[in-house]
Amino acid sequence: MSDPNTMQPIVRQSVTSEIRIRVIKLIRSGMKPGDKLPSEREIMSQLGVGRSSVREAVRGLIEAGILEVRPGSGMHLANTSNVSVVSALALEISLPEDPFAQLLEARQVLEVACAGLAAKRVTVEDVASIEAELDRFEVACAQNDLDAMVAADLAFHRLMIEATRNAVFPRMILPINELLQAARRESLADPIARASVVEKHRAICEAIKNHNPTAARAAMRAHLLVFSGTHLDE
Repeated sequence: MSDPNTMQPIVRQSVTSEIRIRVIKLIRSGMKPGDKLPSEREIMSQLGVGRSSVREAVRGLIEAGILEVRPGSGMHLANTSNVSVVSALALEISLPEDPFAQLLEARQVLEVACAGLAAKRVTVEDVASIEAELDRFEVACAQNDLDAMVAADLAFHRLMIEATRNAVFPRMILPINELLQAARRESLADPIARASVVEKHRAICEAIKNHNPTAARAAMRAHLLVFSGTHLDE
């Protein structure tokens, strides 16, 4: 047992983490969608850091859709009117330098539970919308259109979450999915992974359509196991 009168050493932030914090503070200081951020060279000069550190620091913000790079113009604040992107920005501030494992763990807990609730509350109209996204995903796979695959995959999960009829869940889960877009894209670039997604999505949809919460939770758990390669203890 540690001595309560003994203070622990201060843990220094990495250079990358400190740059990211500074960039986020700049964004939150009053920037508006479309506003231009300082260039890489300007950030390097102002903070006394290297180019690789700057690029690594802003990479997650770009992948989450918070920043966008415009050819010949540099980095700009993206359209943050989307509630999930705004929430992703707030979430980004509190995450560790490598948040992947924590994001996956949170997604597993939340989406498995949502699948069960969706099976109880889903409507005929919900099912039709979910099935339409499944069809779009398969068409995108046949056309090898990675952008369309990612969009259809995100839409499938969003519709499933919305079918819970609980407005809190989209605000909790969609920001997580925003921050996992790069991992999703990397996974879907693999033809074997795509086939697994089709199979698992169909199983989730079928269970929800049949109003079977137990099967829906099991199907979602199996799907996220394939995505993450890890699972939570039962």
